[in-house]
Parts: sequence; structure tokens; C-alpha cells
Amino acid sequence: MKETLDTTDMSVAAATRLSLHCRVAARLAGLLGLGVGLAVLLGGWACDIAGLKTVLPGFAPMAPNTAICLMLVGAALWLDREGQLGAAKRILISAAAGVAGLIAGLTLTEYVWGLNLHIDELLFRNPATFRSPPTRMAAVTAVCVLLLVGALILSRRRSGFATGQHLAIVAGVLCLFNAIGYLFGIKSFYQVAFRTGGTTMAIHTSLTLGWLCAGVLLARPGWGLMSTVLSPRPGGAISRRLLPAALLIPSIFGWLRWQGVQIGLYDIPFGLTLDAAITSIIFSTLILRSGKILNNLDTGRARAEGATRESQIALSTSEASFQELADSMPQIVWAATPDGNLDYYNRRWYDYTGMTFAQTRDWGWPAVLHPDDLQNCINLWTHSLATCEPLEVLYRFRRASDNAYRWHLGRARAIRNAQGAVVRWFGTCTDIEDFKRAETEIIMLNEGLEGRVRERTMELDCANRQLAAANEELKGAALRLEYSNRELQDFASVASHDLQEPLRKVQAFGDRLKSRCGTAIDEQGRDYLDRMLNATKRMQSLILDLLSFARVTSQAQPFLPVDLAQVAREVLADLEVRIAETSAVVEVGDLPSIDADAMQMRQLLQNLIGNALKFRQKGEPAAVRVYAENADFRTAVDGMFRFVVEDRGIGFDEKYLDRIFKVFQRLHGRAEYEGTGVGLAICRKIAQRHGGDITARSSVGQGARFLVALPFCHGAQNGVGVLACAPSDGEIS
Repeated sequence: MKETLDTTDMSVAAATRLSLHCRVAARLAGLLGLGVGLAVLLGGWACDIAGLKTVLPGFAPMAPNTAICLMLVGAALWLDREGQLGAAKRILISAAAGVAGLIAGLTLTEYVWGLNLHIDELLFRNPATFRSPPTRMAAVTAVCVLLLVGALILSRRRSGFATGQHLAIVAGVLCLFNAIGYLFGIKSFYQVAFRTGGTTMAIHTSLTLGWLCAGVLLARPGWGLMSTVLSPRPGGAISRRLLPAALLIPSIFGWLRWQGVQIGLYDIPFGLTLDAAITSIIFSTLILRSGKILNNLDTGRARAEGATRESQIALSTSEASFQELADSMPQIVWAATPDGNLDYYNRRWYDYTGMTFAQTRDWGWPAVLHPDDLQNCINLWTHSLATCEPLEVLYRFRRASDNAYRWHLGRARAIRNAQGAVVRWFGTCTDIEDFKRAETEIIMLNEGLEGRVRERTMELDCANRQLAAANEELKGAALRLEYSNRELQDFASVASHDLQEPLRKVQAFGDRLKSRCGTAIDEQGRDYLDRMLNATKRMQSLILDLLSFARVTSQAQPFLPVDLAQVAREVLADLEVRIAETSAVVEVGDLPSIDADAMQMRQLLQNLIGNALKFRQKGEPAAVRVYAENADFRTAVDGMFRFVVEDRGIGFDEKYLDRIFKVFQRLHGRAEYEGTGVGLAICRKIAQRHGGDITARSSVGQGARFLVALPFCHGAQNGVGVLACAPSDGEIS
């Protein structure tokens, strides 16, 4: 019995190899259709080789449009393969099949409605009419092409695969009838039965279309009718044994019998009797042989079932527990018989692949395996079955939720009985897609690490050279700044002594001239003398203001803690007389202590409050407020203290905002308001020297708000020693 099983039933590995051969045969069928169509189109019609058009003299030619359809359908079948296809291939397959179907459909329209759409003259001129069109595709050819296109499109999806297979079978039967008519040489069969509109299907057309129909059936051997034929079970073995005989034996012996009648060995009744007798004997022998095989298989399985029934009862409880445990695992768990047939999967397998048990049984699992990994997986699995060694393999499974292939690590181990024989295989499949991606990224990082190190080293060398050049420039800038400061100090010295000395003499002698000789000078002379003295005073004010502007930098003091509230009180004391003269009300809010130059803070507040008193509304008392802009300035996240000096004076147009902070820039004449136009420029320079800034908000007649921002703390700056701030209660560090 064992010998019978070995000779009739295929092993699992052999069934898988046959599936691979079927897929290769399907692609070769597509390549054959492409090649035949191309040869007839270019060699037969373009180069006028008669043998490529008609094969033999007197046979019907293959029309150019038929050759084009064979090329398109063959290309679509050659590109199609089981598994995930790229978007470009899917579009090419659909386009090729669609164009072939369009040509066949238009041809049938011509036959049905008696039209001539001239689609047969697109490539080669055809002077014939519809009644005798030798280059028009035969009607039966157009029907077969339409059936084949429908089969090709439907067979790519499980939902329409059965319909697609039946369409391919119908087209194949039509082609088989035509080919048998040519084989037997009976023109009345293929010219009468298959002749419509004056055209007949050519012999090489019927053979090529038949191969393409077979290719569509073989493209997905795990589905539909072919899954039965390729099954490793007895039904598959019987199908593989009887189908070739059913297709070939009647044709071969029928042809031989007809040839005997043709040459006169016997008459037709004797030939028919001989053909029937031989066919009956051959098929009776095959049927008896197949019955014996099935009986042996059934007997062997009955014995095996009887021998294992008691052990199955004993193991039923443990198997139920195992299945519950396996279904709770995140991995795919499977089990197989000693000969390699996988007969159990846990719940994770069905959720991941979207397949049913009926689809996965009988070696259905390769349907979700990546085609590039299939052969390696089968080879390793076959090796483990032969040697009983543990299996470890990497492969990609297609996930049903998004049709994406993900890497898995497959492991399996044989379970032996007390005698050492393998009774079961147990395996797992672990999703390692994330690990593979990380591994790939690490490899890429390692490969590029050396190059990146070199690039980084070069960047560091370049940065060091740039830093060295910048240091040299900084040293030069520091020397130039030191020289500029010395010049500024020299200017301040000259301004404070040499420039003021002639002015003091002019002012002194002018005062003496006015006091002693005032009565001797007429009214115009006294006016000239007053103008001269006023100009002297303005010149002296300009010199003093310029001196103050220069001293902001040249006589800067270190930044030390300064109580702004105390400075404000001292400024108000200095301005007490002017405040009384203007009946002004000056309010000073809560101000903190900051790191600053005390003298410059006093100058800053004095200039801002003095301006507010100066530019008041005519006839109205001045009102000035000094307050912190933020309610709780100690919580400033940027370390800046902001305060406001606000008045209700004459205000200004904000389009002049930049102008008022420049030296000698005034918005009013000297006759209206005194001053040199340097005060606000000094304020901005003081604020910027402290690392802050000043701006203003105003409108004409609505007063003005000067906003000053100063840092709470400082580091060493401009060569002036500065204390770093330390956190303390009530202050921001």
C-alpha cells in the first residue's frame, strides 16, 4: 500500500513545486501570445511573409487586429502575477486588456450591424469590402478575445475568480473545436461552424488563444478548479491522472482513425468501432487503476484512524487547552502532520491573513507568502521534514487589512513519541517588521557613519579656521574700539575745557558790556547784544549736552545694584523747582532694584520726566506717571524690567518716532520749547548700553508714553566689571 501511495499521491513539497511550475507556465503562455502576435504583425504583414500569416497554403490568415489583441492579452498575462502588484503594473494590465476588448467589441459591432468602421485598416490598407474582408478578425475570434479579457480581469480577484475561470474554459473549448477541425482536415467543420461574415479563425490563432486560456487558469493555481487538480489529496492525484488522458487520447486516436479512413485501410464504420473500442479499453484501465488507488488510500486511512482513535480521545482535553492558549497569543501559531501538511492555525492567523480554514488547508498558506520568499521557504521546510531538524526562516506575509507584506520570523520544531518518531510539528510566526526596519536603518547609519565623521571633521576644521579669523577680527575691532574710546575721551576733555573757555569769555565780556555800556547803546545795539548772549547760552547748552552724550560710553561706571525707586526720588528732588513752577503732579509707582549704572539711571529718569514737564499742554498743569508696565515685574520670564513714563502733554505724531531719538532732532522751534534735541538720544544710548531699549507711543494732543526695557542682571560687558545676579527674595535671578 505504501508503494501505491508513493506512486499516486504527491507529497506536499511536490505539490508546491507544481504550483510554482504552473505560475511559470502562465507567464510563458503570456510571452507566447506576445511573441506570436508580434511575429505575425511584423513578419507576416509588415514584411509580407505568407507563412507567418497562414501557416500553410490554403489556410485562413491571422488578421492584423487579431495579432494586436494576442500581443495585448499576452502582455497583460505576462505582467500579471499572484501577490501584490505595483500601481504601474495594475494600470498597464488593465490598459492592455481594455484595448484588446475594445478592438474585439468593435469588430463584433461591425458583424452584427453590417458596418465597416475601418478599424481593420488602421495599420495596413484593406481594399476589400465587408462581404469579403480577408484582413478582418473572425467573429469567433472576437468572441474568444472578449471572453479571455473578461477572464483575465475577473480572475485577479477571489470574488470573481470562478466566473473568470468559466469564461476562460468557454473560450478554450471554442478554440479546441476550431483546432480539431484543422487537425482532422474537415473544412466543413471549422469553415461552416466558425465562419461568419466571410472570415474564419486561423489555426495559429486558435492554438495561441487556447494557450492563453490555459495560462489564465494556471496563473493562480491555489484558487478555483486548479486548486482541486493540484491538491496533494487523492482527488488531486486522480484529476492529474485522468485529465490529460481525457484531453489527449480521444484527439490522438480519433486523428489516427481518420487517417486510416483517408488512406483506405478501412471504412468509416470500422474506424468508428475501432476508435470506440480502444477508447473504452484505455479509460476502463485508467478508471480501474484509480479505483484501486482510492481503495488503498481509504484502507490505509481507516487503519490509521483506528490506531490513533484512543490516543486522540486521551489528547482531546489537552488539545482544547492548547488551542485556547494559542488563540490568546499575539503570534501566529500553527501545527502540522509529520508529512508537513499544516492542519491547525490559531486565531491570529485568520485575523492577520483574512483567510478561512478552507482556503488555508491543503497547502493554501503560500497564497499570502511573498513570491520572492516562497521557494526558499519551501526548500527549508522540505529539508526540515526530511531531516527532522528545527526550522528557522524569514519570510514576508501579506496582511489582509492593507495588503502590505511584513517580515516574519518562522520557527518550527518536531514533536517525537517515546519511540523517537515524529508525530507532530509545532511552529510560530513572529512579526519582526519593526525590527527589520530598525536593522536596515542601523546598517545604513553604520555605512554612512564614516563619511559623516569625515564631513563633520571637515566642518569642524572649517569652523575652527573661521573662529580663528573671527577672533583676529574681534581683536582688531577691540583695538579700534579702544582707540575710538580714547578719541571720544579726548573730545570730551576738549569739549569740557577748551571749547567752553572762549564761550565763557564771550559771555563774561558781553555781560560787562551790557551792564556798563548799556545806556550808551541804542535799542538796536542792545537787541544785537541780547541775541549774542542768547546764542552763547545755546552754544554752551549744546556743548554740555554733547558732553553728556559722549560720557554715556566714555565715563561709564560698572553695573551695580541700583534702587530705581530711590533714584526717582532724587530726580524729583532735583526737579522740585520746575515741578512747582508747572504745578505738576508726578506719581512714581513701585520700582525694583536692578544692575545698572546709577548716574546714568538718574540721567535717564531726569531727561524723561523733564521732557514730560516741558512739553505740557498750554495753560494746564503737567501730570506725569512713572510705573512698571507689567503688574508683577518680578516674574518676567525674559529677565527684562519694563517701565513707563507717561504724561498728558502735547504728544507727537508717531511717524516722527525714529526722529525724536536722534541727536539735534526737534519737532518744535526753540521759540516754543527750549532744548537742544539731545536728551532723548542720550536716553536711548543709556538704555542700549544697558542691554535694553526705549520706544514711545503717542498721538498729537493726547500725551505720550515712553516705554523703557532694562535687564535685571548683567554679565561682564565691554570690559566693565559687572557682578552676576544671585537669586534672592523678591528679585528675578
